[in-house]
Amino acid sequence: MRKMLFLVLLFFFAVAASSIAEEEGGYCRDKLLYYEYHDYTVDITSMPSGAKVYIHDELIGNTPLRYKVNGKVSKISNFVIRAKPQMKSSMHYPGTFKVSCYKPIPRNVHFDLLKKD
Repeated sequence: MRKMLFLVLLFFFAVAASSIAEEEGGYCRDKLLYYEYHDYTVDITSMPSGAKVYIHDELIGNTPLRYKVNGKVSKISNFVIRAKPQMKSSMHYPGTFKVSCYKPIPRNVHFDLLKKD
């Protein structure tokens, strides 16, 4: 009887932990140890525009940019987005955006490269 109760509770916990936030730009499923993304769109902008955008140190394009996230993102590590100004200048600063491990990636990320982090 205890095993049956345990299995029922485990099932309900798994269903609750697998909530789905579906939107037009894909969805994100909150699993126990990771987030699972499917065509989840993230709009990345900067001031000034044209900044080079890196995700985990891989160049993905220039702002403004719409990026699709697919796959699993572990809750153990941070999701890191960086923006570097197109031109080197004493008035423009690189920016870093880290999503903490227990929050989903936001739909909009903006870098103000005129201010220091």
